Amino acid sequence: MTDTPEARSASEEHSEEQAIPPSRDAALERIANRHMGFDTLRTRIGPIDFREVAVWEVKDALEAAYQAGLDAAGSTRVAAPKQPESRRNPSAQ
Repeated sequence: MTDTPEARSASEEHSEEQAIPPSRDAALERIANRHMGFDTLRTRIGPIDFREVAVWEVKDALEAAYQAGLDAAGSTRVAAPKQPESRRNPSAQ
């Protein structure tokens, strides 16, 4: 293939159209933040590294991570069954 200005321009346009997927670590940190309330997954050696997490938060985070893996592999989306709100948040009872 020739390296002409037109070829470079077409190549640059094509690369701009493709979304670059976030790294695995960034995806995991986003899931941990969204579903479990962690600011970061970096070890900071201290009490800030520990917190109580509800089992439904862990389940939601695992489902999100599983779905992210399916999405990254190009698989079709698998819908997780919805749970009643009272089971997800026992304090609401």
